[in-house]
Amino acid sequence: MFSSVVFLELIKLEGAKDTKALIPKYTVAVLIIPIPQPATDLDMVDDYEQLLYIL
Repeated sequence: MFSSVVFLELIKLEGAKDTKALIPKYTVAVLIIPIPQPATDLDMVDDYEQLLYIL
């Protein structure tokens, strides 16, 4: 998930590879959350709610 702080940069990107390029740029704002099973895309509200249930 990304903060609204980077939203303007996110909307200019194309694809997951470009999105991953933002992570090193904002390392001070990155929070790693270990989850018990492999993550899937979190681009829908249902996806996010399912992740919260797992945690």
